[in-house]
Amino acid sequence: IYAEYGKQWYQRRVRVYSDGSISSFRSLNINIQTSSTTQFKASPSPQVYDRALHIMSGVFGEMNIRSAVAHEDLAYATYVYQYNHGDYTRCLELSNISIRIVNKLLPEKHLLRASTSRLRALILEELAYNKIQSREGRLLLKEAQTLHRDSLRLCKKALGMQNIQTAKHYGNLGRLYQSMGLFKSAEKMHKRAIKIKESLLGPDNYELALSLGHLASLYNYDMKRYREALPLYQRSIVISVSIFGAGFSGLEYDYRGLMHLYSNTNQMEGYHENLEKLRDWVELRKLCESKDEAELVKPSGGHLEPTEAVIQRLIGQCDCA
Repeated sequence: IYAEYGKQWYQRRVRVYSDGSISSFRSLNINIQTSSTTQFKASPSPQVYDRALHIMSGVFGEMNIRSAVAHEDLAYATYVYQYNHGDYTRCLELSNISIRIVNKLLPEKHLLRASTSRLRALILEELAYNKIQSREGRLLLKEAQTLHRDSLRLCKKALGMQNIQTAKHYGNLGRLYQSMGLFKSAEKMHKRAIKIKESLLGPDNYELALSLGHLASLYNYDMKRYREALPLYQRSIVISVSIFGAGFSGLEYDYRGLMHLYSNTNQMEGYHENLEKLRDWVELRKLCESKDEAELVKPSGGHLEPTEAVIQRLIGQCDCA
C-alpha cells in the first residue's frame, strides 16, 4: 500500500516512492518466508528493488550511500530469488558495486561494511556449493570465511557481543564451517549464536528456532550425534508452529531432518510419523497457495477489503486534507 500510495501521490521519480517500494517488498519477503495462511508472490521482488535502485541512483547518483544500500537490497532480493534457479551472477555483480561504493565513501570500521561483506560471503558460499571438492570451490569458501570473520569483527566492535546481529554473524560462520567440513568450529559458532539469541530474545523466538535447527542439522547430517539433534529439532518445530502455524515453510527442513535421524537410528515409527507430518504440511501449503488472498488487506473494521480500495481511500483523505 505504501509503495502504491507513493507512486500516485509523489510520482515515479521521487525518493519517497523508492523508499516505499523497498519497504513494502521487505515486508512481502518476510511474509513469503513466514506466512501459513496467505500466499505472497516472490518473483516481483527483484523487479521492484531494481526500480527503486534506478530511482535512487537517479536522484543521488551512483556514488552515494543510499545507492549502495539500494544495490545491496537488490542483490539480496536476487540472491533469495535465485535459491530455486541457481544463477548468482547478477547478485554478485550488484554486491560488488555496493562494496565498491561503501569502501570508497566509508571508513574501514563502519558497520555498513559488515553488511555488504556478509552478503558477498553468502553468495560465494552458494557459488561454491557444487564445487566444494575442487580448488575453485575451496578458494571461494576461504574468501567467504575472511568476509564473515571481518563482518563479525566489525559487528562486535560496533554493537558488542550481546547483540542479535552479532549472533547472526556467528550463525553465518557456523554454516560456513559446516560446508568446509570444520564441524567442531561450526558447533562452537552455532552454540554462541544460540546463547546470545536466547539471552536477548527469550526461549520462544523464531531467531532462536533458526539457530536450533542449524545446530540440529550439523549434529544430524555431519556429526552423527542423533541423540543431541533430536531435542533441538523438536524445540525448533514447537517454536515455529507456535509463531507461524503448521504451514510455515521452514518446517519442511525440520521434518526431513527428523526423518533422516530416525532412519539412521532404525526407529521406523518415528520416521513414518514425521513422513505423515511432512505430507500433511505439503497439503496445507497447497491449500494456502490456492487461496487468492494476496490482494486483500484487513482494515480496522475487521472485514477484508481490496488493496486498491484502501489505496484510493487513503489518497482521497490526503486530497481532502
